[in-house]
Amino acid sequence: MAATTLDRNTPRRDGLKTPFKVAGGELIPAGVMVCVNAAGFLVNASAAPDLICIGRSDARVDNTTGADGDIAVQVEHRRLFAWDNDGTVDQTFIGKPVYIADNHTVSATDAGTSPAGTCFMVDDLGVWTLA
Repeated sequence: MAATTLDRNTPRRDGLKTPFKVAGGELIPAGVMVCVNAAGFLVNASAAPDLICIGRSDARVDNTTGADGDIAVQVEHRRLFAWDNDGTVDQTFIGKPVYIADNHTVSATDAGTSPAGTCFMVDDLGVWTLA
């Protein structure tokens, strides 16, 4: 395809909230950490090595009886989210990766699980992670 020489009205999004197609068999609660699986469909975050953390689900969505992609949910990303701490993340992890323990908890330990994001702050609300 050749480069254009004409003005173009390129579609755009703000990049903070994006709809993702949900994997078949998934029930995703609102406000939990979500990932895409190897097939590119949205799933609950879990301690698995092949997931890519995308962000936080904006709403509850139930695709337990559906096939991959039958429904979609808005996902917030490119923001800081406060996830529960499994007790292993402390102030020394600022700027370092933290790992998925489950759909609302992060860990300092990479025990064959996927990264949840970068730790930006640890406080009474949890581990603030950029996703």
